[in-house]
Formats: sequence, structure tokens, C-alpha cells
Amino acid sequence: MNHDDRTCCAELRQAQEREAALERELGTCKALLRGSNHEIERLRRAWEEASAELARTQEESARIEAELMKAMMGKDQQLMGMEEEKAQLQQEVDALKQAMSMEAQRSRQGRDPEVSVSATRWEIGEDGLEL
Repeated sequence: MNHDDRTCCAELRQAQEREAALERELGTCKALLRGSNHEIERLRRAWEEASAELARTQEESARIEAELMKAMMGKDQQLMGMEEEKAQLQQEVDALKQAMSMEAQRSRQGRDPEVSVSATRWEIGEDGLEL
């Protein structure tokens, strides 16, 4: 073998060694890629599960909010009804006080000697104030 043949053989061996090293590196890259693909798929599934859970949570929040608004509206209506009832009862109390005052005044003036205001206790019953 001459010098050129030996040089070519050495260069061929080096090229084959580099090729083998590149094949090993390529195998390592493929393995990493497969691992990455598995990790990507795992992350994709986790993202889908989290998205579905978020959607369920948002639906539940919307349902609870609607129930809360409905309850608040009901309480507002109930409160308004109670305020109206209170105003009505106050009017009845005021009218009764005025009637008692007028009767007491008549009694003092002697116009109707049989009428006197002797009630000292008034109670609120189902039909309003009662003696």
C-alpha cells in the first residue's frame, strides 16, 4: 500500500467513525424526540383536562351567580313588601292616635259624657291595632 492508499484508508476510517458517532447522536436525538413527543402529549392531555375543569367551574359559577341574583331579587321584593306593610301599619296607628285624641278632646269638652278614653294598652293584632 502506498502513501496515498494509506491516507485514503485513514480518511475512510475517520469518516466511518464520524458516521458511527453521528448515527449514535441521531439515535439519541430520536430517543429524546420520542420522549419529548410523549411529554408533549401528556401536557396536551393535562391542558385539555384543565380546560374542561375550567369550563365546568365557570358554568357552576354562572349557575350560583344566577341563584344568588334570584335570591337577592326575592329578598328585595320581600323587603319592599315589608316596608309597604310597615307604612300601612303606621298610617293605622296614626289614624287611631288621632281618633283617640279627638275622643279625648270631646270627652273633656263634655259633648259626649259617656265617651271616655280609658284604654291604656293597645296591641297589634292580625287586623291592626286592637284595644
